[in-house]
Amino acid sequence: MWNVHGHGGAAIRISVNTNRFCQYIQERGYRVAFGPVTYEGMTSFVRPQFISRWGLTDAEDSIHHFFFHKRGCYEWEQEFRVILASAEPVRIPRIEGMIESVLMSPIQSLDPKIENSLRERFGDRVQNT
Repeated sequence: MWNVHGHGGAAIRISVNTNRFCQYIQERGYRVAFGPVTYEGMTSFVRPQFISRWGLTDAEDSIHHFFFHKRGCYEWEQEFRVILASAEPVRIPRIEGMIESVLMSPIQSLDPKIENSLRERFGDRVQNT
């Protein structure tokens, strides 16, 4: 993951509480679909496929499922996706309580100022790998 998405350099991975994040989005009135990605050779037995399908029409639901399938070589990502339907630009503010962990790359260290800033803001949720 660090080599692919962090390009072999300094990087962080932020994990959020998906239930709180998705509830927050729904409370803002967005039409939304969210759930785990399925990978080649895997079948979702959930119908509809999404953990939540809120406010989507049947036509939107039949299209959005394409965004939840990836080739099997990406299964290691264990990705969770959220799709928002909105005619306006979408901005979801970060809510502190949603962030469960901040994991730093083992490949290259962050700038010490950035690392200190993260530790001040997130405390023991900042972890080294």
